[in-house]
Amino acid sequence: TVSNFRMVSIDTTTDYTEIDGEYPQFSNASNVFNAKISNAINLGIKDQYEASKENWKARYDTQGGEESVGTFPKADEKFGYNASSTIIRNDSSVISVVIRVYEYSGGAHGSEVIHTFNYDLINQREIELTTLIQKDKDLLKKLSTTSRTLLLKDLAKRGEVSEDQIDKSMLNDGTEPLSENFSLFTLPNDKEITFYFIQYQVAAYVFGSSELTIPYPVQ
Repeated sequence: TVSNFRMVSIDTTTDYTEIDGEYPQFSNASNVFNAKISNAINLGIKDQYEASKENWKARYDTQGGEESVGTFPKADEKFGYNASSTIIRNDSSVISVVIRVYEYSGGAHGSEVIHTFNYDLINQREIELTTLIQKDKDLLKKLSTTSRTLLLKDLAKRGEVSEDQIDKSMLNDGTEPLSENFSLFTLPNDKEITFYFIQYQVAAYVFGSSELTIPYPVQ
């Protein structure tokens, strides 16, 4: 049994941005849970628009004599916002979703924002990290130890370098046993949990974001 859902399109064009993508809304989940998903995306779009507007106006105001910067960007100059939603799990007991947002509002490169949402259909409540910590008071310590070991191997493999060449200080900071370091997760099944680490959290920009699936409960 799966929860019925619909995808809400966000495809639109503004004076400064091209916005595209979609996000899910679930009929079997609470209005609060659905609103949390939609609010995360809509707030991101609003922030993206404001940043794009500010950056374009700054470029317009500071243009040199040989430049020809218009009041608004041309179609191929507009900044971008793209939301890609993946439903990791949707069965009779759990909804689990990850939304990856790519946004660009000026500068050397764009950035990725990750949102995760988990819902207990049986008890009709959101599953957050605090929900898991209530079941295991030592969870953060376990996650810190496990993630450091596995991410080190993963980063070395992806970077095609030895583990000694990975910046341990960045990795260690991003895997300290703190709630904010492990707040992004999905539940692919009853025996595993996947954690997401955003850009710059555990490694340099070139590595992008990181993803780690481990057995659950965590040993």
